[in-house]
Amino acid sequence: MTITALPINELQAQLQSLLEQHNRHADVELFHDPSAFVASDEWVHLVVQPEREGLRAYDYVLELGILENKLREATGFQEVLLVPAITT
Repeated sequence: MTITALPINELQAQLQSLLEQHNRHADVELFHDPSAFVASDEWVHLVVQPEREGLRAYDYVLELGILENKLREATGFQEVLLVPAITT
């Protein structure tokens, strides 16, 4: 499935739903800013970051992998990556 077959806003809506479910029971709450994405002809990169400041990517990278797999299963779109935000 190409990105033209599945609009980015649908991917983001599904991601938001997954993040809401995740955040109910997680130590590290995560969010996605809808403007934080990169899309090419084939792949979509959605940036996800923690609600709490001071956390590094390795603090939540396992959660990203789980959420990414759930997003792929829910949408059928395999060419999506959840990318940790770079903070300074």
